[in-house]
Amino acid sequence: MPIRSTITGLMALVVAASSEAAIDFEGAVPAGWSESGAGALSISADHYRLGSEALRWSWQGGDVMTAAGVSINPADVLDFFKHTCDLWIYCDAAQAGKVLTIEFLDGADAVQWRFAVRLNYTGWRRILRSFKYDMESVGGGTDLQEVRFIAPSSGSGDLFFDDLEWVRSRLTRHRDRAMTDVGGYLSSTMHHDLDQLTWPDPPAAATGAEMAALPAIEAAYWPGVNGSSPAASSVTNAKAAFASWNIVTGGGAIKGDPVDRDNTGGINSFLGVLARAWHHDGDSEARDMALDTVRHLLDQGFAGGSAEAAAADFNGYATREIVRALLLLRNDFPPAERAAVKDLLRWRLKRGFWWDPNLGRNKNTDHLHTESSGLMGLALGFSDTAQEQVEELRGLRHYFEGFLEFSPGTSDGIKPDGTGFHHWTHYNHYMYAYGQLADRLFVLHGTPFQIAPASYERFRDACYVLSLFGNDVEFANALSGRFPMTGTFPMSCGAVSKLATVGGAFTGQAADPKLARMHNRIWGNEPAFASFGTEPEPRGFWQFNYSPGALYRDGDAVIKVKGLTDTFWGSEIYSNANRYGRYQSYGAVEVFYPGGRSASGFGLDGWDWNCPPGATTIKLPFPDLEAQSSRQDELAATRHCGALSCDLDPDGDFGVKGRFGIFGMKFQQAPISGSHDASFTFRKSVFCFDGRVLCLGSDIANDDSANETVTTLFQGALPGTSTPTNHLGTNLTAFPLNSTWTGGSRWFLDHLGTGYYLPGDHIVELARQNQASPPQSGSGPDTSGDFAKAWISHGKAPAGEGYEYLVIPGTNAGALQQLEADMNGPQPPYSVLQKSSEGHIVHLAGEDAHAYVMFEASPAVGHGPVTGTTAPALVATRRTANYMLLSYANPELDLDFRVEEEAGLVTADVRLGEEWAIDSGDPRASSIPQGDGSTLLRFGTRHGLPVELGLIHFIDFAAWQQEQFTAAELADPLVSGASADPDGDGLANMLEYGLRLDPHALDGPGESFAIVFEDGTLRATFQRDRSRPDVVLTLEESTDLVTWIPLGASLQSSALGIETWEAGLPLAGARHFLRLKAAFVP
Repeated sequence: MPIRSTITGLMALVVAASSEAAIDFEGAVPAGWSESGAGALSISADHYRLGSEALRWSWQGGDVMTAAGVSINPADVLDFFKHTCDLWIYCDAAQAGKVLTIEFLDGADAVQWRFAVRLNYTGWRRILRSFKYDMESVGGGTDLQEVRFIAPSSGSGDLFFDDLEWVRSRLTRHRDRAMTDVGGYLSSTMHHDLDQLTWPDPPAAATGAEMAALPAIEAAYWPGVNGSSPAASSVTNAKAAFASWNIVTGGGAIKGDPVDRDNTGGINSFLGVLARAWHHDGDSEARDMALDTVRHLLDQGFAGGSAEAAAADFNGYATREIVRALLLLRNDFPPAERAAVKDLLRWRLKRGFWWDPNLGRNKNTDHLHTESSGLMGLALGFSDTAQEQVEELRGLRHYFEGFLEFSPGTSDGIKPDGTGFHHWTHYNHYMYAYGQLADRLFVLHGTPFQIAPASYERFRDACYVLSLFGNDVEFANALSGRFPMTGTFPMSCGAVSKLATVGGAFTGQAADPKLARMHNRIWGNEPAFASFGTEPEPRGFWQFNYSPGALYRDGDAVIKVKGLTDTFWGSEIYSNANRYGRYQSYGAVEVFYPGGRSASGFGLDGWDWNCPPGATTIKLPFPDLEAQSSRQDELAATRHCGALSCDLDPDGDFGVKGRFGIFGMKFQQAPISGSHDASFTFRKSVFCFDGRVLCLGSDIANDDSANETVTTLFQGALPGTSTPTNHLGTNLTAFPLNSTWTGGSRWFLDHLGTGYYLPGDHIVELARQNQASPPQSGSGPDTSGDFAKAWISHGKAPAGEGYEYLVIPGTNAGALQQLEADMNGPQPPYSVLQKSSEGHIVHLAGEDAHAYVMFEASPAVGHGPVTGTTAPALVATRRTANYMLLSYANPELDLDFRVEEEAGLVTADVRLGEEWAIDSGDPRASSIPQGDGSTLLRFGTRHGLPVELGLIHFIDFAAWQQEQFTAAELADPLVSGASADPDGDGLANMLEYGLRLDPHALDGPGESFAIVFEDGTLRATFQRDRSRPDVVLTLEESTDLVTWIPLGASLQSSALGIETWEAGLPLAGARHFLRLKAAFVP
């Protein structure tokens, strides 16, 4: 059964006040209300919501209650923003199978709309139905004059009505047990559908091991729920808060102020305190108040099977103390109430997730964070037998394992590249849910209920990847979502410690070494983990195409590169949060040092929201930069944005870690507000290698002739106004200072030790000044701070502008001067081969690599081994002789915004200019020789994950001869023949060929072939080039130089097509000889 919410539109819907006043029944039955049958209408104080009375209908089977002359505005009935009928109905006793039918009639007594309410509940229920989406349209008219309530055909009972609105402003409707046909726009069926799920198979009897584990699990779990004794002042305040709800009991009924989805937080604030006061201090008054509050909640419809219990703070943040109180009071409820509370917890906490076949689509990290503890308490505290406890814990384990599967589309959870999703995108802030899950897994570890090893490893690696973004625990601002300058590693030291201990159950050690060493790196040695040592600072490049972005770590610096697409927003903006954060992912390149934001120049006071480091932006007046609506997800109009990791680490995290890497972004601004400009475009790339970050930009254009377009090099808060900024070896200390330079190469060294080198012709501006900026909340006085900021100016209304600069973290003036000399020398560290709308191509000298960021399908690439692509792609090649390592990714995931379907297969071809065969392959790639001396590589990938291929260009002895010898030498077999030795070094050409040696140079023992004597063993090593399959190299031994016996050699290593082989011959006194023999393959 598909379980999903059909809530669409904004993440958080702001509902306007209703246009109609709610009907309150006080004093007398209103005019126009009548009963036709044996029943009776009256006003009663037994149950109410508004005022102190409600309408009571004592019905008999077949009775009809009619409300004539109702006031309903026809325009509201099907209005998109209204269309909702809102009724509160109290049922004095549940009647299974009985249905109340409600009809809306026109002036001719013709039924226009109809829906039914199941009377299978006791207490209040909120009946929310939509004329537009889930009522039965009988006539479909909107001129409604009368409402008819039709009692069940048999039986009798009392129903109470209060707080009625015939048509009101829309709000989310939830399918529940009383209304099983709610559906359509702005509705959720999740709780109801989960409520229908049960074990697919009859549960097996508990094993002895399961039964034996229960006491230890309870002992580990309950202390966290019990908490501590509340302060006396807290108890006093909680009792006063209880009194403010006017909850009274009498005559078997309970009354008090009404409870609905919007005010449960008020009860949450005191109920947990009362329950803890009873649990820890034996405060019986607090207990009685708490029990009465729970009874009132149940009576008011915060109960199992009720829509309001589903809707109240849907994500569970404002009801956590209510859940805690229910758990603490578990042994204080009478049996019937205990059963009702158990039902409430099962419904509210969505226990049906345990068996949900669509958990991948329905999971929500908020639910894991706010409800997983309650689910464990439900299993342990409300099970009636040990067998039931076992069955519930099995279900909980199944839920945790399901949650740790990769989630499809943009739904919550862990993605195949290790990123954690919430609000439909990569959102580190909300991964504090990981800490809660670590707590739950710690309780279950080492028992039959611990999760499967594969689930643990996936979770461990996701937590590890999450830690990589921090330096030490603080994240780059580009990753902050709607919380600018606040991002931190969301798992506590204790949570990581617990998870590492959980891993010990799988590794057979005290802890998982990977997490223990990570823990020690971030927080220092924990005694229990001391034996594992401390992880060195991670180094390398990680691609995260679900972000989309990349991470480069070198030395003690962490560099975050971040973009946005039409699928993944770059910033999240709320009515009171991140109001000016539009640009935070416009190609940001942010350098973080140990100590986080303050040690890296980031701070809110005075921050220029127009100038995130690395971003290309239009510098707007702050009123224009501010989001134009209360909720704004900053999406692009384009999809090409992502990264490629190269020279992959075989043990890398989720297969996305490499030694170096590239990033590309093709951008057009989406017209999502009046101050957005659809003419604003750019294409940018970032190449991370050798501790350097090369940033290229092209095709920067827009029609904005009023505001300057810039690419920001750096913006950093200064510790003092005299703190220098170094320009070309001169410390600039003037403050304020505004300087502009044009033409020629130049470099800067900011006060944090980050260098910036700009070759060629740029207009570069530097400002050292006090900056004023509005607060991120959008309200309150401006803030200010002293900053140094440098940017490349592209002018107003640029057309086809670009840039090129290097970022060098952790450097100094001397190193920058040397870099400038190297860039102007014969062998610069890199060369830009192409920077156009089609693609950016760079040769990285240190890697001898070509890196391609192709923004378009490119049938004729003119640089390096790649000669064409059939789709946008990221490609890198690193060639050594006849072997080439090729890395590929297509960052354009086949995903739309807010989808729950799996990413589709993305296919593309890359053409190489020579004939290559796949030597070390990947099932996602194939090689297709073209018969014209070129090779077509066909890739089929998902999730933007990298593919890395070892390619080999086969040659034979004849081709080698052509390369090595002149025409005259080729004509003389005594020079070029297989057995010839033209350089007289004792190595025939066949052996020179097999060992990759120069036939014209004297060769001795070396990398290709060596013999050493050590520890009584004659040891020989040689290298075999797999690109030369026509020759076989064999080690042979002899004692007399006449008879030679093959000596078995073993493969020691293989890299870039070169195999290293080794053999050892122990010597026992007799003379021994070794030789390496080359022979052609027959």
